[in-house]
Amino acid sequence: MEMIMEYFKDAEKNLFRPDLLDKDALTASTKIVEESKDKRGFSRFSLSSSQLRKFFNEFRNLEKKANTTDDFQKILPLVKLVKSKAEYYRGKNSISKEFKDFLHDNVNSIHDKRDFEAFMLYFEAIVGYCYGKPGFHKN
Repeated sequence: MEMIMEYFKDAEKNLFRPDLLDKDALTASTKIVEESKDKRGFSRFSLSSSQLRKFFNEFRNLEKKANTTDDFQKILPLVKLVKSKAEYYRGKNSISKEFKDFLHDNVNSIHDKRDFEAFMLYFEAIVGYCYGKPGFHKN
């Protein structure tokens, strides 16, 4: 089921929701990077740190492009393209369904530069929480 993200408290998009970069980011990090134990008792994660970095860096590159143009609508199709990349990696079992769904839900919620900026802060907070999980950065 597709979910629309609400990044702001106000219609003018001036105030972030208070829990966005805190409680919501922690909850999302737990969903997209689930930890389990293999047969030998070693921790396994549902998403590798390299896959998380790959998508985060993709968005960082889009952010650089967005910051060099006055018309975000020129960048928006490239943001939407990330959904197909998520499908590709999901098809290869390189990313979890939860991470693919996270990317889809957030990309679908980006309509303008302000949404994109909010998403980038949210994603950055999630990455921080993921890397805070003991052992995550070693996979």
